[in-house]
Amino acid sequence: MKVGDVVKATIVNIKDFGAFADFDGGSGLIYFTQIVPRVEHGAIEDVLSIGDTVDCAISEIKPDGKISLTMKIKRKEARKAKIEEVKQDIQNMSEEDTNIRSIWMALTDIQHFMLKYMQMPIPIKNGSSKIDSKGEKLIAEIDQEVHFDAFQNEVRRVFSADVLKHETLSGYWYFETDAELYNPEVRQLFADECSNMYVRMQANPVIEISISHADEKSKCILLSRLQNYYAQMEIVSDKEDSLFLTLPYRSHVELNDYRDELGYALDGISNGVPDVGDNGERIEYEQAYFHWQIKDVRDGCDRFLLTLNEEALLDREGLRFGSLRGQSFVIPNGENDIPLGKLSKIDYPKVVFSLFQDAIGSIKPLVERDSLRIIAPDESDLTGEIEKVNRLRDSFDRITEHPELLANPKLASYLFDASNATPLDEEIVKARIESFKKTQLNANLNQSQVSSIAKAVEAKDLALIQGPPGTGKSTAIAELIWQLILQNPQTRILLTSEANLAVDNALDKLKSSVHNIVKPIRIAAGDKFSAEGLSYAQTELKKWAGIELSKIELEDDELAKETDEYKSFDAKEIVLNRWLRNIYTRSHDRIENPELRKLWYDILTDLPLSWKKRVYEEYISHCNVIGATCSAISDTNYSATEEKGRHSDSIFIRKFRCIFGETDKDGYVTRLRFNTVIQDEASKATPAELSLPLAYGEKAVVIGDHRQLPPNLDKEGILFKLHMQRIRSASREEHDQIVQLEKYVRKNFDLLEKSHFERLFRQIDASLKGTFDTQYRMHKDINDVIEQFYVEDNGLRCGVRDVDRQHNIDIPELLSPENHVIWIDTNSPEVRDGTSRANKGEVEAIGWLLEKFAKSDSFKQYQQSLSTDEEKEIGLITFYGSQMKRLRPLVEQSTKKGLRIKMSSVDRFQGMERNIIIVSLVRSNRIAQKWNQRPDFRLFPDRGFPAQNDYGFAKSPNRLNVALSRAKRLLIIVGNSEHFCNYVNSEGQAIYRNVFEKIRSNPNGRVIDWGKASPVKDNTFKIIRVPMPRNRSINLNTRDINTETDKILRITETWLTRDGQPVQNPHFAVLELSTKAVKLLIGQDENVIMTSAEFSFNNFIREAAKTETGKGLDEQNMMNMDFFRGRVLPVIRRMKLKMRDEGVDVVYAVATAAYRTAKNRDEIIECIRKEAGINVRILSKKEESVATMFAYGISSRYKTDILKSRHTVMVDQGGGSTEVSVFNQGELEGSYSINLGTTALRNILTKDVSPDTSMRDALRKSDQMLRERMVAFMKNMGITMLSNEETFCVSVGTAITSATGKSGNAKQHDSVLEYDRISQKIENLTSTILERFDTVGDLVRWEQRMGDDTMDRNLTMRMGLPMYLLLMDKFNIKSIHVCGTGLWYGIYLQHLFNVAD
Repeated sequence: MKVGDVVKATIVNIKDFGAFADFDGGSGLIYFTQIVPRVEHGAIEDVLSIGDTVDCAISEIKPDGKISLTMKIKRKEARKAKIEEVKQDIQNMSEEDTNIRSIWMALTDIQHFMLKYMQMPIPIKNGSSKIDSKGEKLIAEIDQEVHFDAFQNEVRRVFSADVLKHETLSGYWYFETDAELYNPEVRQLFADECSNMYVRMQANPVIEISISHADEKSKCILLSRLQNYYAQMEIVSDKEDSLFLTLPYRSHVELNDYRDELGYALDGISNGVPDVGDNGERIEYEQAYFHWQIKDVRDGCDRFLLTLNEEALLDREGLRFGSLRGQSFVIPNGENDIPLGKLSKIDYPKVVFSLFQDAIGSIKPLVERDSLRIIAPDESDLTGEIEKVNRLRDSFDRITEHPELLANPKLASYLFDASNATPLDEEIVKARIESFKKTQLNANLNQSQVSSIAKAVEAKDLALIQGPPGTGKSTAIAELIWQLILQNPQTRILLTSEANLAVDNALDKLKSSVHNIVKPIRIAAGDKFSAEGLSYAQTELKKWAGIELSKIELEDDELAKETDEYKSFDAKEIVLNRWLRNIYTRSHDRIENPELRKLWYDILTDLPLSWKKRVYEEYISHCNVIGATCSAISDTNYSATEEKGRHSDSIFIRKFRCIFGETDKDGYVTRLRFNTVIQDEASKATPAELSLPLAYGEKAVVIGDHRQLPPNLDKEGILFKLHMQRIRSASREEHDQIVQLEKYVRKNFDLLEKSHFERLFRQIDASLKGTFDTQYRMHKDINDVIEQFYVEDNGLRCGVRDVDRQHNIDIPELLSPENHVIWIDTNSPEVRDGTSRANKGEVEAIGWLLEKFAKSDSFKQYQQSLSTDEEKEIGLITFYGSQMKRLRPLVEQSTKKGLRIKMSSVDRFQGMERNIIIVSLVRSNRIAQKWNQRPDFRLFPDRGFPAQNDYGFAKSPNRLNVALSRAKRLLIIVGNSEHFCNYVNSEGQAIYRNVFEKIRSNPNGRVIDWGKASPVKDNTFKIIRVPMPRNRSINLNTRDINTETDKILRITETWLTRDGQPVQNPHFAVLELSTKAVKLLIGQDENVIMTSAEFSFNNFIREAAKTETGKGLDEQNMMNMDFFRGRVLPVIRRMKLKMRDEGVDVVYAVATAAYRTAKNRDEIIECIRKEAGINVRILSKKEESVATMFAYGISSRYKTDILKSRHTVMVDQGGGSTEVSVFNQGELEGSYSINLGTTALRNILTKDVSPDTSMRDALRKSDQMLRERMVAFMKNMGITMLSNEETFCVSVGTAITSATGKSGNAKQHDSVLEYDRISQKIENLTSTILERFDTVGDLVRWEQRMGDDTMDRNLTMRMGLPMYLLLMDKFNIKSIHVCGTGLWYGIYLQHLFNVAD
């Protein structure tokens, strides 16, 4: 310990002459003259209290050891100590804090690549460019095919196929591939992502039907009947005498069925064959005259049809180019780019450039030769976006590496962990509240506002305020500024937000004061001001005072004058006029002489120009509040700094110095510093955006609401733009960086969009945060609906009088004056539109609603009672852009009928409010692929459409809170209550059910059943069957099982007890009905099996019979019931007798592929039930995979490895197909199927091969075909199969079990086969086969008389094992663990351990 050391000392006693303080290592006296701020003798308690912690330096150590302390530390020494403390905090960061740093870095990198996307070169369409008659403007058209080129590349990458122009359809393209190599989820994801490349594509392939020589009457009959049969059939083209139709299908089985069936359907329609409905009703039709053709595609291929999504292209690219308006462009020309001009007009794809005069000579020849092909934004002029990215990066660097560059170095500590912010003593807050009440600007503040503001005023470095909707944040900000300036009139405050409007609104609240102590100035580019913000613009202040504008100010003034906001700006409201009016108001009562008072008024309202200049200078010299957006605040022009190689000031700091001077009072250059930064709408800011303004403040007051919207990030848009940048990456390093960033976004997107304000609010000490608890916006009934979101924050009270939120609208069948919350309950399907969604039923309901308003005299009276256009507007909010597009025509029609409507997404509506709000939820429990799709009750008997259980954006309670809390008088929700009431979030909250029940249980709430209220009733679509020959049965079931709808095929158990009733602790068995056999498994003693330390095959009774059930299926997958009854049913009956002999109480019978695939599977299951007395559950593919893996997990000596493994793969290789399933610590993550099994692979040897072909060439060809098919199969698996960790692989199947060289499942079980052993086995098998067969003809002749089981097994192994090597190579698999248990053991053990569901 030595003189000069800086210590943290705690005050322990106070005397008139000084304060005694303890510190680590000693204690000392702070004499009153050494206390900061300055105090008089005896008045120390005015600034210090016992328990306060203060920074001191040791000023003297006396001979007797007594220590003198001083609070007058040299600023550099104090700051140095604080910086060292912060650096230590950074080193001691928790894992969560480190994660926040990685999130911050990722977001900054994302911004960088988003900017690079903006900088991408833009192709110009051939022959479209021309120069106007004056030679001043270039008119051109953007070539839109660049996006289609990207799409073509994606098709090649994902499907290994080329995109081709359609042979007959104009504006359509197609590609062909084997659809069954790609699971439906992969295809759907690709189809959704196509919207980012402005292409429309369905996830399923289509059959193309051409109709020609058809008159109008025949076309009507044809379309009516076909759409009765096939609700999903689409009319792609309808010309004079022709039609082009498509019908999607999901599998090759369905394709073959449809092709056969369509032939009968078209012939029947042509011949006037009547239809018969499900109810037996006969429907007569006239003949229709036409020619038809069903398009053939290459064998084994499926056709995907696609077209440009021009509407999305115009919307999105129009927005992109709109953001570039005013941007300078160049013509790329190596290192010497040719200047072009500024983008002055956008009517996408048409663009107009105002040419640079000195560039016309270079550009004119290019246009005349039609050789202008590429233009690009001038990077040196992309200042706004480039500067923002640079600011984000610089901010990250300052805070994480150089805290000494911050106004308050502690920001680097508390921005990551708010618990590091200096807490407040409760007594200090109480004292501030009492002081507050004496100087309150707004007497109507409630207690929660007063308390929160008092904490913010007293906070040393950070305070947080949570402001729920309608709780008066802008009013509170005005009060906070007032109190801070009362505390210190010389203080400098930065008021900031991400949105310009939020800054202007908060500033506007300050005008209610009659005092002039608060003197704000707004800094922004001229076109960023609202009308309210212009009152504080320095350009307007200077113009008022007659002072000449600088060059920057002139540019700002021109930009401002071009905006609509400027037109509504009232110059009388300029802050200097209000300042003078305030002077008059305060002096009014003190001037008794009326003439003198009038003279005083005239002087103040019509000052001479020289006086105005003096007023301006006085105001500027005492400015204490700066208003600006977060992204504008910076002291550096990074682009110019990089170009010049030395520091260059930003426009912001230049404007800042115009206010505060070029130098400070000590002669140093004025730095960008504030005593307090107040940041509003902070919940929408990422950590990086939050830090931008805070870096310049000694203290931060951060205001937001983590129950409202977090940062607005578009996951699909980010991934698409990153992908585009990856394709164009200039180096391997950049390519790899983007790949890692894409992975990070996919894995951590929830973290990326989480509000950093929420993290800080949960961390910070209670003495530094406050929550406003009373809202003044919504009627109480609306408040009750959203109150659930604030339960953890002590609720949300209604502070508005009921009488102030009445609407008095009375519309029969819709609402009464007492209704303030309504739910219109729909059940229509959502419609897929790329990654977006729409809902036709909700659009129709909203159209009906708006029509009711437009026709209502009561509604017109309500509107007449309101004074402003904004009050009269109806707010229309939806979660999806596609729904907004569908609603837009309704809004335009309603506007013509006198309604005023403000339509927007939830994200854009935050911060706004309207008296009436309509919310369209969009999502539903059923989904359609197109807008006018009819229900298909043949395929989807319950709802007519495929079921879907996702909620998309609507899962976010924050998004729902924002949507509902915009309403003041009336809230109308339109949506599917059945779907939304089933949603429970990760925290167990049923947020939608709470809303629905709150409305339904409210005596003044109303729920309207749209099915009954709709003026247009849905047609009851009857199931009309295609007129087929009587001897042919059609049943279009898919290959898999729908666990929700196929309940009749899913009966789990059969009780074999005498009375057929359940008993406790039953003795049970499993009966597996597979494609090849019927297998019975009975445990000898369930208790022994369950409690044994090790699994043993000896604990089971097994019996199996080879039935070759699959051979009973014909080409149409119809089971021959005579075959089944003669060959399979007797075995099932025999197995049942065996079970009775063994005393089995209950049997769990399961069926697999052959039963699942059979079109008449209902008949088969019913036959087993009636004729054998056994209930059967047909398993889905997923259930098979899980059960098989479960058995291995229980029975294997490697069970611990499986449970620990984050990447376990189960390969189930059958005869016709192979299933690959991926597990993470026992949980299924994905399952993939390829229609290549050992039997199919053996067929490849002889298919389309000449008998004279050598056996060696045939094997080589089959191996090559396997590799080609596996490439596509492995692409289809996606990233789920990829892992940085070693993969634990389990396999079941004849090839792999035989490869062990052991006989019997018990011996084969848990064998481990390494790559080299399998490879050697393949070589040995190849030699054995070549010794036996010279040509393919020899093999065919042997198969016809096949009787050698050993050679049969050798062929099965030789064809099946190469697939394992390909999988092991690709997915980091070192060895294969052989499973000898299989499905029947899995089902048994699932029931034994009660995990069958």
